[in-house]
Amino acid sequence: MPVLLFEQFQLFSPIHLSVVAGCLLATLLLVLFLRNGHSRTFRRRDVLVFTVVFLMIEIALVGSKIATGAWSVQYNLPLHLCDISAITILIALYTRSQSAFELGWYWGFVGGLMAILMPNIQFVDWYFIPFFVWHLFLIAGPVYQLFTDGFTLPYRSIYRALGTTILLGCVMFILNGFMGSNYMFVNEKIPPFEAIGLPDFPRYLPYLVVIAGIMYHFAWGVGMGLSSYRARQVK
Repeated sequence: MPVLLFEQFQLFSPIHLSVVAGCLLATLLLVLFLRNGHSRTFRRRDVLVFTVVFLMIEIALVGSKIATGAWSVQYNLPLHLCDISAITILIALYTRSQSAFELGWYWGFVGGLMAILMPNIQFVDWYFIPFFVWHLFLIAGPVYQLFTDGFTLPYRSIYRALGTTILLGCVMFILNGFMGSNYMFVNEKIPPFEAIGLPDFPRYLPYLVVIAGIMYHFAWGVGMGLSSYRARQVK
């Protein structure tokens, strides 16, 4: 099956900025929808719909890669941080675990945001829109749970998540060495890293830790802001 190719993807091109704006608008609409807590009555239904749609997109993406011969063990196992965060978010939604929610918040919010702002894609083709919708779900899931389950984000959760991320990155670094892969992008610099001027491997790795720390603090601030907004709305 031939791959339908429209044009070369360019970072922050008009079409990219349009998609970013659409993702931001969708997130704001979700917050407005959840602000009064009405969706708590329908939580089981919402989680089921979220899971089904999310998995349908994932199956479609994986199925398309298999059909076009683009799938490989080195690149397409669910071992990137966004894949791991998706699994963590689903666990949090079904178990209402505080620990799973915290990891899902930092991994999903930051991973989804970074993937939307600096996507590791080359073309505007069949993969383009599903890619962004899938990563938008990584933001929507934790935001939904923050409003419906009333979770909070202690400040120390930043460092728990960051420590877990570093440990996971170390595991992936070793696994990549055996598999010849680049899961979590810790063994080879990718084009978005080039775009922001990071040095070559392995010198860019400490920069990733610093960026993660900054972004986790940002995600914590957003979470606390949304928690305050939720508290004001339900009074």
